[in-house]
Amino acid sequence: MKLSSKIFTGFGVVLSVAIILTGTALYIMKGVAGQARILTNQYMPETQIASSVERSASKAISAMNEFDVAHDESFLSASREHLNNVKQHLQEAGLLTTKFPELKILKKDAAIVSVRLLEYKNGKLPPRGREVNPNELVPLDDAEFSDMTEF
Repeated sequence: MKLSSKIFTGFGVVLSVAIILTGTALYIMKGVAGQARILTNQYMPETQIASSVERSASKAISAMNEFDVAHDESFLSASREHLNNVKQHLQEAGLLTTKFPELKILKKDAAIVSVRLLEYKNGKLPPRGREVNPNELVPLDDAEFSDMTEF
């Protein structure tokens, strides 16, 4: 075998290995891109909604405590506004869980918070420490929230 044919054969082998490695890398990156899309479309909005619910609920509790101390109506109206924000964020959670049924934890937790919010609105607060059975909960729709304009 001549030297030139040995060089071409060696170059061909190196080129073949490079093509195979490039194909494998592209295949793997396609899977990573799919996972990044899931993170962007599902889990990032889920985290944002959950933190918004928690933030609004904390602000409502704080405003209600301030109302309890100062008996100033502005604190009461602020608390009601924050509770309406909680309701709005729960509706966003419902839309997201409808669009992405894989978000089972958000669906369960949103249903629990929705029940607690309705219990608060109706003045039927459960005893402290009572657990809500998530299997008994039904996600709330807009009709059940429509009469919650005033807390």
